[in-house]
Amino acid sequence: MSGTGNTNDPRDPYGQQPGHQHDAGSQPSPYGPSQPEQQGAPSYGQPASPGQQGPYAQPGPYGQPNAYGQQYPYNQQAPFGQQPRKASPLTIWAMVLGIVAVVMSLIPFVHYAAFAVGGAAIIVSILALVKKVHRKGFAITGLVTGIISVIAAILWSVLISAVFTWVGDAAGESANYTFEAGSDEPAEVVMITELNDMDLNEQQLPGGEVISESVTASTILGSIVVSNVDGSTGEVACRILDESGTVISENSASGNDAEAICSTAEGSFGG
Repeated sequence: MSGTGNTNDPRDPYGQQPGHQHDAGSQPSPYGPSQPEQQGAPSYGQPASPGQQGPYAQPGPYGQPNAYGQQYPYNQQAPFGQQPRKASPLTIWAMVLGIVAVVMSLIPFVHYAAFAVGGAAIIVSILALVKKVHRKGFAITGLVTGIISVIAAILWSVLISAVFTWVGDAAGESANYTFEAGSDEPAEVVMITELNDMDLNEQQLPGGEVISESVTASTILGSIVVSNVDGSTGEVACRILDESGTVISENSASGNDAEAICSTAEGSFGG
């Protein structure tokens, strides 16, 4: 019996069994039969076939909802990046009315209209703030300027009223004066002691003469006017003296249509 066994001997446990012949390089894996290569999974460095998704073709995070449940597509800005919305017409009107009211309130006698315009600015501004419209700064500007315009209009009204009251009181006061008038040529003299008697004291003054009259006249409205007439070109003059004989007003003029005016108000205002 030779040392080399018959490889085809069925009794040889180390022999090859029929139907189970293997090459030397095809020994079975001790870890079990190899699994078939998965279909559709390309190996590293091999492009995926059309219709297949690779591991890097999964949807990115840009298409998934954010923490607030909103979904923003790729390259689209989130709400914090949106452009600011336009100002509401209500706030614009509030600001415009307020600015116009301030300008009007700075002009005497025009300031009375600032009450209406400034009040409208305040009302519109409050409506804009209550509705919480965009650009509250415009509404606040309208509210502030509206209030300022009303305050300025009130101050102007108080000041003008005080002036008129003072003038009225001063006009009601009277004192004794001496009115004097003179001319080189024929002239006309008008003496005004009160506002309503302008036509009562007209006099004709012959040339080269001086007239003097003691009158009781308003401390504000009393005046004397001397003017050339009939083509006279000589000098005309006037003068007013108070009770102590102090000259409080003096004036003269010459030439065609020359006119000299003196007033008791000059003494009242220290002129």
